[in-house]
Amino acid sequence: MWTILGWMIIAVMFFVLIDLYQKTKIRGELKKQGKRNITNQNIKDEQKRREIEALQITAERRRLYEEQEENQKKEKNKIMYQENMKKGSDYEEFIANHFRSRGYDVIEHGKLKGKKDLGIDLIATKDGELNLIQCKNWSEKNKVKHNDLKEFLGNVTAFIEKNPELQYNRLKRLYIISNESLHNSAKHYLRENEIIECLHLPMR
Repeated sequence: MWTILGWMIIAVMFFVLIDLYQKTKIRGELKKQGKRNITNQNIKDEQKRREIEALQITAERRRLYEEQEENQKKEKNKIMYQENMKKGSDYEEFIANHFRSRGYDVIEHGKLKGKKDLGIDLIATKDGELNLIQCKNWSEKNKVKHNDLKEFLGNVTAFIEKNPELQYNRLKRLYIISNESLHNSAKHYLRENEIIECLHLPMR
């Protein structure tokens, strides 16, 4: 108990000495500025002003640091987005060429329409066969789930309804992936919905 009390007394004395040192320093600085008849209240006011100024400086530094962090995060996300867009675009082109090499006429719908592609990346036709294709060049950790396939199926239906002029004898709904990153829910959905074909075509 006495040991704790002794440390408490030392701590109090330390802070008293620090306060006395700061006040003495402030008094000396005020004198250098030409001020006379310096009172304890003058010193307290100056201490308070400096404390507020220090808090403002700390807050500004924190704001600038957080702003820098946010800008770096945005730049990183921008670079990642651009890399993913290029990765996806390269894969679409690879799949388009894959079908062209097999005699299909291919429209790179995603590149032509951008975000208005209605979820259809490629349109490949041959001998009355219409292939509506979605391409996914995801990393293995990003698994295709049943919701992705369900969305694609809805996109195909909407695309056909909005393009009644399309002529075909057979319609194929192709979901093409660069790696076998299928979630179990996606595998189950494919078994239950055989109208969707999921093809694994690794990019070379």
